[in-house]
Amino acid sequence: MTEEFRERIIAACEDAFQKAGATSYQDAVDTTIRFLSSQAKELESIRSKDDLAKVLDSMPPLSKRDERLLSLALPVLPQLIRYILRAITQKASSALPSMSLGRPQAITGKAIDELLDLVSDLHRKGVPLRIAQQRASNRYGCSPRTVARLWASRGSPSADNPTVRDLLRHISGLL
Repeated sequence: MTEEFRERIIAACEDAFQKAGATSYQDAVDTTIRFLSSQAKELESIRSKDDLAKVLDSMPPLSKRDERLLSLALPVLPQLIRYILRAITQKASSALPSMSLGRPQAITGKAIDELLDLVSDLHRKGVPLRIAQQRASNRYGCSPRTVARLWASRGSPSADNPTVRDLLRHISGLL
């Protein structure tokens, strides 16, 4: 695998995690591991047919009514499994970060500085500029074109002209 392709894969994974609401790659992986671990523990007790038999033998005796209910459930076991998997999916959707579907918010001056520092740091470490800009766009929730424009205008006099909105943000931050 080429380094450039590997970096594209990493950037795409990072982008997917951040779009899902994770604060970082590590946050997404940790949350997923926690969720899957809890599900694995629940299934561990019935790993084999013998394990399932032990679990069933350890249950209290069933009433005739319960036996009839289970007898009715056995033919529809595939649908029950589907229902259980859907419940697991719903639990995952409440435990894992949700996708952000709205338009990204405007980037503040401080975030622009951080974004440009990130691109610069990655590029100094040997990451191709385009990929560094892609990673920055993923992390800061803006388009790659926005990052490219910010990168191209860094250090230009027009970049130092604050807007009225910047002034209001600054004043409200002082209050």
